[in-house]
Amino acid sequence: MPKRLKAIWGIDVVIGQIIEEVLLEEDGELLKSLYSAARRKGSVRLEYEYEVNEDGKVSKHVTDVWMNALPETGEVAVMTRNITERKQMEREKENLIAELQEALSKVKKLEEMLEVCAWSGRVKRGERWIEMEQFLREQFGVSISHGISPEKTDELWREWEKIAKK
Repeated sequence: MPKRLKAIWGIDVVIGQIIEEVLLEEDGELLKSLYSAARRKGSVRLEYEYEVNEDGKVSKHVTDVWMNALPETGEVAVMTRNITERKQMEREKENLIAELQEALSKVKKLEEMLEVCAWSGRVKRGERWIEMEQFLREQFGVSISHGISPEKTDELWREWEKIAKK
C-alpha cells in the first residue's frame, strides 16, 4: 500500500536531508530494520511506493532506495532514484505482452483447417454450418461490416448498362 509523504519528494528536496526527515514516522520501524540490515550485509536495496500530494492532487510514485554501510564509520549512506516512469513502462510492457499472446493464440486458431462451403460461404463448426460473420464474431470477437470491391462494382455497372440498353 502506498505511503503518503510529508512533502514533495524530489531530488531538490532530498539532497542534504536525513532520510528520517523524508520518510513518514510510521516507517520508522522499517527504517531501523533497513539500517540494521545494511550494517550487517553491507547494503540493502528496496522499492518504496508512496503518494505525493501536490496542490490537492495525489499521485503515486515508486523510488528505488539503496542503503550502503560505510565500513570506516559504520554510517549508512542512502541513495534514491525515482523509478515511477520505469515501473509504468514495465506495466505497459506486461500489458502489451499479454495482448500479443492473446493475438498469437487467435492466429494459431486461424492456422487450423477451416472448412468453408464453396457455394454459401458458411463455415463448418462441429456438425453444423454457420454464417462466416457468426464464426468470426464467436471465434475472434470480430464485428463485420459489408462493402463492395471496386472489381465487383465495375462488373455490376457493366451488367446494369446492358440491362438499361435493352
